[in-house]
Amino acid sequence: MTRRSGQRGGGHRGGPGGNKGGNKGGGQGADRPADLRRLLLERMEACQTAEALNDRVIMPFIQAFEDVCAARGYVMNIYGDKSNLLFTGDEDAAEEIYALIDGYLDAKAAAEE
Repeated sequence: MTRRSGQRGGGHRGGPGGNKGGNKGGGQGADRPADLRRLLLERMEACQTAEALNDRVIMPFIQAFEDVCAARGYVMNIYGDKSNLLFTGDEDAAEEIYALIDGYLDAKAAAEE
């Protein structure tokens, strides 16, 4: 679910396969979601370290995501089965949310020790 700035509500939940039905319009481009997923998997698998994955795949994707969301005025919280992707359009909010998540992960790791 995309939301304009200032709106509140839940996020959009996408499953691990994304849009499994492909493009509902059919015809040319019907496999584009699957093609993108395959391309991303190939590029991710080629990265041997977390740093390479971050530099070569994750950051370029995030930068494109930020550009589109900012241009359209979106505020987004997308969650999958094991991940979240959030765009607020606000650097201070992004830093605060990062700190909250980092604190959560540290507390979880400490509880598991």
